[in-house]
Amino acid sequence: MRNLLIFSLIKCYLFHLIKCNGFGDEIVDTSIHEYRGYYRREHSLIKPYHSSSFHVPYWELMGDTEVNNGEIRLTRNEQGKSGVIYNKSPVLSRDWEITLSFSVTGTKGKLHGDGMAIWYVKEINRGSAFGLISKFKGLGIFLDTYHNGNKGSDYQFPLIYGMVNDGTKEYNIDNDGSSTRLGYKSCSAYFRNKKKGSTNLLLRYFNNTISIYTDIDGEGKWKKCFNIDNVLLPIGYHFAISGHTGDLHDTHDILSFRMYELDFVRPDKGNEISSYDIIPQYLDEKENEIKSIREDNFSSGLKIFILFFIMILVMCFAIYYGLEYYKNRIEKSHKRFY
Repeated sequence: MRNLLIFSLIKCYLFHLIKCNGFGDEIVDTSIHEYRGYYRREHSLIKPYHSSSFHVPYWELMGDTEVNNGEIRLTRNEQGKSGVIYNKSPVLSRDWEITLSFSVTGTKGKLHGDGMAIWYVKEINRGSAFGLISKFKGLGIFLDTYHNGNKGSDYQFPLIYGMVNDGTKEYNIDNDGSSTRLGYKSCSAYFRNKKKGSTNLLLRYFNNTISIYTDIDGEGKWKKCFNIDNVLLPIGYHFAISGHTGDLHDTHDILSFRMYELDFVRPDKGNEISSYDIIPQYLDEKENEIKSIREDNFSSGLKIFILFFIMILVMCFAIYYGLEYYKNRIEKSHKRFY
């Protein structure tokens, strides 16, 4: 019994040690049908898509989006198509997880495009960034199927990457968003022309960390794409999914979209800003490191200057009082002779 207790304690310690040091991942290799939170129907999109009035409950369609029995079709396999479907209910959950089952099909050659995007944004406005405006406010996760810029790069398309925007930056489709890519991270995912229903993506926002997992080959288990810490997102924004084609084209379909509210108790920090008022941003660790180095250098320089100033001041006082002392000694010696 004692040995069993010791073994359990060691096992528990090792589990927390691995988890804290980033060697473990609670999502990797778990079933795509396993969920970790509270299912929220008002933010989800599942069959049957239509209600009795032939509307899609909680969702609004824009552009070339079509609702069929088996899928929500964002674009047909035609040039110049753009479709968006967005959730009318604002998200009030601080931490959440979504799973998307989708399909992208077209010709078997290398010429196809442009791709899809998952959005968590303040406002829905159509534009050139996979169907929404390039100066959006919030989070965009891009499933990019066509290599526009960076022809000499090692990226293999289709490529999954993200961007967090406060509304001032612009997504640049000409360089595949490389200049504003979230955390400088991405992953290749060959999701085109797969068996329908076999391509799935999980997007998780938990404790200010964005994580993306995929099941591209229909294995039924999640594989890690990437995760990025220090991402700040407010509540009250809207989910959306969009698809876009240009001169090159594919069919972009949504099969299901499920949202789960995650239960995470955040410590009360007193004067912390309201979750509604948070500005979407990525606290870049490299920029923070450079800023910290600059602050340390400035602080060190200031300390040296103050120390040098104090030393000069002490020397001046020492010289002054030394001269005064010497002057008094001379005066006293003169008085003795008189």
